[in-house]
Amino acid sequence: MSHRRSATHHYPNPRNATIRALIERGLAEGRLNPALAPDTVRDLLFGPLIYHWLVTGHLTTATANSLADAACAAVRRASPPTGRAGGTAGPGR
Repeated sequence: MSHRRSATHHYPNPRNATIRALIERGLAEGRLNPALAPDTVRDLLFGPLIYHWLVTGHLTTATANSLADAACAAVRRASPPTGRAGGTAGPGR
C-alpha cells in the first residue's frame, strides 16, 4: 500500500461518512449555502487547516480558529431561512 493510500485509508476515509452527515444536516437545516456540494463544503472547511499544517509544520489554536472562522463564513448561508420553529431568523441567529 502506498504512503498516500495508507494515509487516506487510516485517517480521512473512516471520518468521511460522519463529516458528510453533519454537512448534509447543515444543508437540510438551511444553515449552509445550498449552492455548495457537500464535498466542496468539506474541502473549504478542512483544506485551509491541512494546507497550513503541511506548509508550516505546525498549527496553533489561534491560527486554527482564524482559518475555521473564515471557512465557516464562506460556507454559511447568506441569510437564514425564515419561519423556523423556535424563533424568528434575524441578525446573529
